[in-house]
Amino acid sequence: MHEDLDLGDFIDLLNCKTKRDLEKHCRSFVLKASHFSTALQVAMLGGFEPYGYTRCFRQWSPDHLALQERDFKAIASNGLGPFKPAMKKVFNKISQTFADRRLLCAHLLYTLDHEYWFLFYFDQRDTESPNRQWKHGPHIHLISHHWSGLRLDQVWWKIQEGKANFPKKIHLRYQRDL
Repeated sequence: MHEDLDLGDFIDLLNCKTKRDLEKHCRSFVLKASHFSTALQVAMLGGFEPYGYTRCFRQWSPDHLALQERDFKAIASNGLGPFKPAMKKVFNKISQTFADRRLLCAHLLYTLDHEYWFLFYFDQRDTESPNRQWKHGPHIHLISHHWSGLRLDQVWWKIQEGKANFPKKIHLRYQRDL
């Protein structure tokens, strides 16, 4: 752990009483990767009591990019050397898979009674730099119990289904420093 590591801003985030306070805090807060990583490790060890911790990681690619039996045959029949036309098509399909796939990461801090909770979630496009998705660059999404009409069980189900499209989420600035 870094000697200069300060989780004060992260703890302040967890202590925000209202959605307005949370939004105001997040406007000036930049979450550094090392601080986020440490905060998640502390959470895993129960260090943010009364908050528990869980996580969800999902990966999916468009169905049309899934390799078919004919693709495996093209790979096997190509052999060493230049790509034959069928193998070029398979190679392009594999390359496109890396461009189109989505890697969702979600980290949840919650109280056992589910009254208080914070969900941090992002995919690889959100945290890349330069970031074309948000004018302020790399970010992590945040929603919490402060949102009216959102219940933790419903939110967590959506995350596990890979449906991380919540309205009015906070974009929390993220900085890679590792």
